[in-house]
Amino acid sequence: MAENKSDPGTDVVPAIDQKLIDESVTFINDTIVKTIYKGSLEIGKYLLEKFFDNDIKLASSRNPRKSDSFQQLCKRPDLRVDPTTLSRMVRVASQEEYLIESKVATDNLFYSHKLELIKLPNDKKKLDLIKRCIKEKLSTRTLAKIIAETRKETPSTIEQSPLKLLSNIDSSIEKANVPTLLLQPDKLAKMKSKTRTKTKESAERLLEKMAVLEKECRTLISTINKFEEKKLKEQEAKEKKKQELLKNKATKKTAKEKEKMKTA
Repeated sequence: MAENKSDPGTDVVPAIDQKLIDESVTFINDTIVKTIYKGSLEIGKYLLEKFFDNDIKLASSRNPRKSDSFQQLCKRPDLRVDPTTLSRMVRVASQEEYLIESKVATDNLFYSHKLELIKLPNDKKKLDLIKRCIKEKLSTRTLAKIIAETRKETPSTIEQSPLKLLSNIDSSIEKANVPTLLLQPDKLAKMKSKTRTKTKESAERLLEKMAVLEKECRTLISTINKFEEKKLKEQEAKEKKKQELLKNKATKKTAKEKEKMKTA
């Protein structure tokens, strides 16, 4: 009888290549991050151009009325990106434009770093912090702590008095340059139709804000008038009470004098 010989190849279990697995995990994770990062920047750049006409200051602000069209976009039920995430994409894209203008290379920063950095205004402090972040290879968590401390130290967090707030608004209105635009119709004529539309929309939003500001100022004046009227009435009541006390005192004094004269 012939002896059965098993195929040695069928019983051999291939060794697990742990190094290959580790390298693959790193490659997959890095590729996903790069894809998400690239996609987020592309979306942000697209929105910055289409909805904000590449206006870095407007796009990076926290003004809830940045763009009415953008607000409507965020309300779309079929949008697959959360509105907050979409807003952050725009702010990161505007930050990128600022950094390019400032000639700062950010290739060594992760998208998570850039998300933290949008919490700070576009100024020299931010640029210095970015340079430090790259040089010291700061983690996102460390950068977040530094930014949190920086924001606490910012003087703008100090509450201003009502008088100071109104003074700032008054100063901003005085610096308004709308008449300059009206005196240069040729500039308006040379604008792209899209830019003129954006300019008109900005002027309309400004009018709305001014209408709200007028209403709020009138309410403020009315409230102050009520306080002043109340204070005046209180002073009048005090003065009246004082006069009554003096009158009563004088009446009692006269009565005592008459009583003395009777008994004399």
